[in-house]
Amino acid sequence: MSTNHFLRRVAKSVLPAAMLNYMRERLRTDLPRHALSYQGVYTQHSMRWLHEGRFAEIHDRHRKLNPFNAPNETRLRQYTACMFAEFSKSIPGDFLSAGISFGIAPRVIYDFVEFERLEKNYHFIDPFLGANYPGQGVNPYNTDFQFVRKQYREDAPVVFHRQLLPDCFPLKGLERGLAFVHLNTTHPAAEAASLQYLYEKLNPGGYILIDSYSFGQGGFDDYDLVIQKIGAKVFSLVTGQGIIQKPLAGDNQPVNA
Repeated sequence: MSTNHFLRRVAKSVLPAAMLNYMRERLRTDLPRHALSYQGVYTQHSMRWLHEGRFAEIHDRHRKLNPFNAPNETRLRQYTACMFAEFSKSIPGDFLSAGISFGIAPRVIYDFVEFERLEKNYHFIDPFLGANYPGQGVNPYNTDFQFVRKQYREDAPVVFHRQLLPDCFPLKGLERGLAFVHLNTTHPAAEAASLQYLYEKLNPGGYILIDSYSFGQGGFDDYDLVIQKIGAKVFSLVTGQGIIQKPLAGDNQPVNA
């Protein structure tokens, strides 16, 4: 065992995790001291367009809907969601987000892709029961349905389904299928149980973005067997998200891996 490896093991065994993480960050030489954390993601590269321009303006306008949301906590994850939503605009079918809470993610997506011009419906799935964060800890879950409903005009093309995954399926109003799905419930088992139905409804070329796929320790035990069963593959992203694209008609294999 090398001296450095031995010292790392000793430090890990005697130092509190918070202090060890602090020392790691202070001693790093590959990142500038002012490098921002995007929910655990650091980079030495320019993140200019996360902080300037149209996405930044939309994100900064809506992030305060959640009073517990730090300025950059979910900025990179929201940017990723907007990217795949943008890719999905020309795909036939509706959009769907599951796990709404305070409504930041779907609202940022809605504005970024200029949803009202797309002639689609955006389906929101959330019973607003606080099943994930029952009013405890530093990140309580929003249980006020009207708080989210009032973010949109009465005639906005949004459809609320106040049910849990996967009990809400089959879902009414999906005659045109789906172009984009964003799973953000933080319940891997429930999301995995929904994947087969959602993938069947997804039109060729459409995307399913799974926020909890590799976040933290990852939800691989829940997701991967189902993904294999439905014949899809998934990209694991640095944000902890996973992305699935349904292959276009005529493709022999999924385009993701």
